[in-house]
Amino acid sequence: MKVSFTLCILLAFIDAGSSLQCEVCHEIGESCSGPMETCDTGKETCGIMKHEAVQESKRIVITQKSCLHSNSCRADPISMNFGNGITQRNGIICCVGEACKTASDPLPPMNTVPNGLQCPACYTENSYQCSEDTVRCTGAQTQCFDIAGKITIGILPLKTAMKGCTTESECTAPKGEKGFDMDIVRFECKPASSRGHKALGFAPCVALLLPPLSRLILVQLLS
Repeated sequence: MKVSFTLCILLAFIDAGSSLQCEVCHEIGESCSGPMETCDTGKETCGIMKHEAVQESKRIVITQKSCLHSNSCRADPISMNFGNGITQRNGIICCVGEACKTASDPLPPMNTVPNGLQCPACYTENSYQCSEDTVRCTGAQTQCFDIAGKITIGILPLKTAMKGCTTESECTAPKGEKGFDMDIVRFECKPASSRGHKALGFAPCVALLLPPLSRLILVQLLS
């Protein structure tokens, strides 16, 4: 009986000591700091996330740290080009414990070298349609996206339409689960085309275009 009781105490101690803790914070800027919090069951890793929105000379970066499901980890950043100097990027680095202190930047320098592909591009508010221009894709951007929906920030709904170049990983990204609402009325991806060649028709895509916080950044930047 004494052995069983001791074993129970030992197992309870091991279980309590194995709970994952991650730093939790979100701030505007290249880094953030916050308290250590115990992760909910099923969240097996810590994550450092960066969201960047750029319009010509204006640039906003928000850094987040939190507990994550391991299936949220992405090897490569997502980049998007809306044309007219408007770009948006998201990156995630997963880590645990001391490794988070020396983790690499989730958003390495952007590859701005044209890759020979192009897409229709535009961004507009208060409409589900926008006047298209053509933008040259860069780096790993091999897909064209076409999205329209209604973003709700607080109690104010905002219709938006967006098109441009993106990475393939964005077209297969899991749907976001948190943040303010975006009711999607159109979300499609297609392979980007070479100049002078007709692109394939848009095909429905199952992902959500922008993580909620990044959508908020983009709306604030363009307002």
